[in-house]
Formats: sequence, structure tokens, C-alpha cells
Amino acid sequence: MRNKSQHSLGPCASSCGAIFLAWRHLIIMVALAFSSCPAMADMADNGGSFLAAGVDNGKVGVSVSIAGALTPETMKALSSGTPVTFTYVIQVNKERFLFWDRTAKQVVVKRVVKYDALKKQYLAWEKRDDEKSEDEIDFLAELKDVEYKNTDEKTVNGPSTPTAPTTGGNDTPAVLEPLILPTTREMEEWVNTTGKVDLGTARSLGAPGDYYAQARLKVKSMNPSPPMTYILFFISYLDLDTGWLQSGSFHVAHEPGPTPPGRRQSVQ
Repeated sequence: MRNKSQHSLGPCASSCGAIFLAWRHLIIMVALAFSSCPAMADMADNGGSFLAAGVDNGKVGVSVSIAGALTPETMKALSSGTPVTFTYVIQVNKERFLFWDRTAKQVVVKRVVKYDALKKQYLAWEKRDDEKSEDEIDFLAELKDVEYKNTDEKTVNGPSTPTAPTTGGNDTPAVLEPLILPTTREMEEWVNTTGKVDLGTARSLGAPGDYYAQARLKVKSMNPSPPMTYILFFISYLDLDTGWLQSGSFHVAHEPGPTPPGRRQSVQ
């Protein structure tokens, strides 16, 4: 009876063992497949993009470099004389358990690049704002100023010299002078990275805790002024978005600040 019982359990044990081995091989194959695929941050690093954020001496700083903005379509638009904007949207978010992460800080770094075919160089400007949206930041005054100067250089006592743009005043902001980028390589290096962006004090973020930064780059072509509007009618409108690039977490711990006026400091 004992031998018969052992004999009857043999096929069951062997089939269970085969199923276990099959599942183990499947799990190993899936694990190898996922391990061979780089994580999101690794993919960004391999493509030349990175995002670093942290606190240094009580100041929050973010450095962003996003590759791939100068696509063939972007270079085609630039070479045709169309101004192209490169807008970095940078956010610092607070990690929250069982809640949506809170955006503690956002800043927009907007740039515009225009190719000057007469001088064979790139003209670039940058504006930064932590209150305005990307659409509220424009470079119309700067581009008008360049157009006026170029027209003035080509026209000697001409009857149709355009009116010089207003610089400064109570209602009109001063026109920024362009950054001169002589080569395409210099322009590419300037476009692809922001350098260190100061986001203020760690205390300005709010409550202490774990934070992370994320950034995205938006590339758009601006509508040129006539008659280039009609000449460039058949060039497709440029509108690219790299999507969000996320940094690792960093901890913010506030140090005791000065006692506000009229408030007594607690004594323990």
C-alpha cells in the first residue's frame, strides 16, 4: 500500500515541478527583458539630456540640458530667417504621500534665436519670469529693433526708413541687446542648456520635505513680419515638445529664521 501511494504521487510531483520550472524561467526572462531596457533617466542621459536639482547654502538650484531641440525642421526654420523660441518650463514639486504632488515653484526661461543672413551669425535673447506664462513673454520689441537696425544699414537717405522702436519708459520695457553667436555649434550649446537656474531660498518652497524638479523644452517658430510671411507660407509651422524630464529627490530642511517683528520667540 505504501509503495502504491508513492507511485501514484510521482506524476503529480513531476508535473508540479515542471510547472514551477516553467514559471521560474518565465520570471527570469521577464526580469532580463526589463533590466535590458534603460530607465527613463538613463534614456535621457544616453541622449545627452540631464536635470540636476538640489539645495546649496539655502538656495535651490536647477541645471537643465535637453538635447534634440535642433531637429532638421528647426534648422530649416532658422536658416530661412524665421525666429524660433526655445522655452524651458521648470518646476519644483513636493512629494506627498496619498496626495498629488504639489508644485512649489515654477519658472519659465524663454529664449529666441534668429539667424542674421547678412552677418552670418545668430542673434539670441533670453527672458525669465516666475509669474508670467510662456505665452505672455515675448520678444517683439527686440526683433523690431534688429529689423530697424538692419534696414537702416542697407538704406542711405532712403525715404522708407522705419521708425526706431521705443526703448525704456514707464509703459514700454527697455529693449534687450542680442547675444551674438557666431557659429552653429555655439548656438546649439546655448540652446540646449540653461546653466544653473536660481529658484530662490529653500524656505520659499514651503514646508520641509522631499522635493524633485522637472523640466520640459518647447520649440516654436514665430510668425515673421511681411513680406517674409508670404515667402515662408509653405514652411510648416514648428511646434515641438520634449515632454517632462525629472530629477532625483532632494531633501529640504529649514533652518530657524529670524523672529518676525512683534512675535515673541518661544523659550524652552
